Amino acid sequence: MLFISDSNGILFGIGLFFIIECFIKKSFQWYLPLSGAFSSAGNVMKNYKEEVFNTILGGIPAILLFFLPLALYNIFQKSMKI
Repeated sequence: MLFISDSNGILFGIGLFFIIECFIKKSFQWYLPLSGAFSSAGNVMKNYKEEVFNTILGGIPAILLFFLPLALYNIFQKSMKI
């Protein structure tokens, strides 16, 4: 079970932020701020459903890499009983 603490929230938030930015860069070939990505890219996303799906499937190694610090933190936290 995942122990929720401030440190976990920070690690999860940072990992999620970088995953979203990497997927935006890979899909649209440029970086967008998150506010712009979710507001203005909504209509464009309808045309790129297959591209987004392929990006997510192809990005599984990146997802694992960005959430690796969270997993390691939880493993060491349990073993050290902090």
